Amino acid sequence: MRFRFRYSLLQALLFYVIVPLIAALALAGYVSLTTLERQVEEKMQDELQLVARALKLPVTRALKRDREGSVYSALESAFQINRVYGASVYDADGNRVASVGAQRRSDSPEKEGKQLAAMAEQGDQQEEYSKVGGEEAYSYFLPLTDTGGRIIGLLQLSRRKADFREHIRNLRQESTIILGAGALIMAVLVLFGHRRALGRHLDNLGRSMRRVEQGDRDHRLHVQGPREIVAVASAFNNMLDSMDRAQKELEEQRQNKARLEEELRKAEKMAAIGRLAAGVAHELGTPLSIVDGHAQRACRQPSLPVPVMQALEHIRGQVKRMELIVRQLLDFSRQNVSNKRRVDPDQVALSAIQAMSRQGDYPAENIQYAGSEFECEVVGDPLRLEQLLSNLLKNALQAAPGGLVRLEWHCEDRDCVFTIQDNGPGIEEQMRTRVCDPFFTTKPPGEGTGLGLAVVHGIVEEHGGEMNIRTSPWGGAEFEVRIPLHGPDAEKENDIPYDG
Repeated sequence: MRFRFRYSLLQALLFYVIVPLIAALALAGYVSLTTLERQVEEKMQDELQLVARALKLPVTRALKRDREGSVYSALESAFQINRVYGASVYDADGNRVASVGAQRRSDSPEKEGKQLAAMAEQGDQQEEYSKVGGEEAYSYFLPLTDTGGRIIGLLQLSRRKADFREHIRNLRQESTIILGAGALIMAVLVLFGHRRALGRHLDNLGRSMRRVEQGDRDHRLHVQGPREIVAVASAFNNMLDSMDRAQKELEEQRQNKARLEEELRKAEKMAAIGRLAAGVAHELGTPLSIVDGHAQRACRQPSLPVPVMQALEHIRGQVKRMELIVRQLLDFSRQNVSNKRRVDPDQVALSAIQAMSRQGDYPAENIQYAGSEFECEVVGDPLRLEQLLSNLLKNALQAAPGGLVRLEWHCEDRDCVFTIQDNGPGIEEQMRTRVCDPFFTTKPPGEGTGLGLAVVHGIVEEHGGEMNIRTSPWGGAEFEVRIPLHGPDAEKENDIPYDG
């Protein structure tokens, strides 16, 4: 596996910005310093030349009058200037007339004299670097002429080269310090600017990513900083939002799939139970009718003893109970033909109460009724809706014999809501999800079939509604049934109001 060096943004800034800037600054400083050194050297030479021109006139006068003492005096006045290392005056033949300070030394005085005479004869100022007093020095030669223009001598002023070097060395040190300080300040400013403009925002982005990596999926980066950082932060937050949405969609799909699978299993189970119930009801219907008929004919015999008559009546009572079970089995198992129409909820509720009264065991006086003051219509099968309310009222009356039972209804935006309440023992919360299962009952053995609420649940599903089971204000059970006001499969040809 090839190893690749990963450098940070700060390192990249150092290598690709600060170092090239310092290198460019150093190069520019070197070029500038070289130019400045040359200019300083020329300035120092100019200073020596100015001194020589200032001495030209007094030295020329003294030399013309052959006053050696005056020549010395003039040279000594020049030598008092620290910039002068040596001063000499030569006649036209190159012979030294007077000298103050360091002097030129030569192994061949005659040859040197000829060179000086040649310089004087040329009549032009000249300059050179040579040995003066045993040290390297800069010498400036200025011809001396009388009023007629005739060359009468040569003036030489020298300045040590060390003076040049010392001055330039000091200049280099100062320049180096200034350039170094400038480079340091520039680097500090660049690093500070990087930290303020980029570094802290990138650190925040890194911390946010680590928080998300550790499982904090609700964390979002605070968007601030330069435009590019804001764009990265916004993209990071959008990515997290997209991941959350995708995860929620996957979870919803998983839940929907589980719900559909559960509904499919329940539908298959209910279909199997329905087929079984239909077969059982069909097989028991005829024998029960025969038993009831024989018992009824036997009861007509006038000579039967009382105990036998009571036994026959008891047989007929049990037969009626079994016939009721058969009817419930048929109600549970049959595929009802849709007979939906516009129905007045008030008529359906009153018909259910009257149906309970006709059974004799549940008088209407035991049922409190409250309808809505606003008229509305629900689309549904009136007989099936009446059966739904009758079963719920019967369960409530059985749960609270002689107690409080209340039926009320009202219409909301899209639903007609029927509510049946009682003050019986109620239904435990863990049982509420099972009471609508076929053959499940909370009543003692022999008193319930477990099909009443299963039939109710089936009717509710036929109408596209829903049923909720809660605790009533009286402490008993409360059944809330919601039926849509506008059924999706209502038949126009049956769109006739139901009058009970």
